[in-house]
Amino acid sequence: AAPMALRFRDLEPSLLPETLRAIDAFEFDRMTPVQNAAIPLFLQNKDVCVEAVTGSGKTLAFLVPVLERLARLTRRLTPTQVGAVVVSPTRELARQTHGVLMRLLAGFSSSEDSGVPAGLAPLLLLGGRPVEDDLKG
Repeated sequence: AAPMALRFRDLEPSLLPETLRAIDAFEFDRMTPVQNAAIPLFLQNKDVCVEAVTGSGKTLAFLVPVLERLARLTRRLTPTQVGAVVVSPTRELARQTHGVLMRLLAGFSSSEDSGVPAGLAPLLLLGGRPVEDDLKG
């Protein structure tokens, strides 16, 4: 039998309280096997390649470490700096990933009370459309 997945709160290195609060919005206590394997490696700056079935937790497996790293930046990103880029093979997956990201960010608090860690401005860009359309929202 596979070992029981760790709780997000038991991760080493540990997650920030803001990250744990953001994960709480999903009502997950334990990580899926994919998250259990990938998140600790991402948090240690390792390159990670994951292949798993739909619904296995891959999206949180990479978004949680990305947000954790961005939240831990000692200097705020400037408006022209890019903190992370996520490339998706389809528009629908890009929209789904952006939706999960926005849900995670809703669990964060910031000095501006925007729900987004200070300095982060998530943006969904889709191919086949003018960039101006994406920037409008």
